[in-house]
Amino acid sequence: QSGLRADELFDLRKCDVAIPQNTDEVMIIAIGVRKFTKAKRTQRIILEPVRHKESYLLMQVLVQATADDECLFPFNSWVFHSSIREMDLKFNLNLGLSGHSGRACFATEAIVIHKLSVPDVMREGRWVSESAFRTYIDIIGASAAQSSFASKGFAPAADYCRAHVLRYFTISKLESEQHGYASGQKAL
Repeated sequence: QSGLRADELFDLRKCDVAIPQNTDEVMIIAIGVRKFTKAKRTQRIILEPVRHKESYLLMQVLVQATADDECLFPFNSWVFHSSIREMDLKFNLNLGLSGHSGRACFATEAIVIHKLSVPDVMREGRWVSESAFRTYIDIIGASAAQSSFASKGFAPAADYCRAHVLRYFTISKLESEQHGYASGQKAL
């Protein structure tokens, strides 16, 4: 929901996230604090409680369940990328998902569904060049995915999961699995 690059997740720590006291306020996430981003500097991601509802809620739970010195996403890029592909096949989605799918979805939805301007989406997703940004816009792929979901009857289940996301990610669940992920051995 914020256009994060997959590799920007793996160095995020609890101290990089400013959780507001009031849930009407934005959440600020510092990326590239220890290992610079593609822009070769520290950058900020802003999550708005309404616009980025699921990410906002999940980040609150994740920060609460993580020890101060541990990574919020304690696995490596290989585990991340292979888990995305594995879940695509396991749940019979067969959409060809990869670790870049989230960023592509962010860009495509921002343009097609939310009708945001290209410069606004580029700024939020931190793209420097429009040509690089345009490689992430995939209207045909998004339409094919939506059709595939509908034809397989997955749309109601996906809507339910999105509406009840915090039933699947609780503090106790995340705390109990945190140690297994730290070694990079468990999949997502």
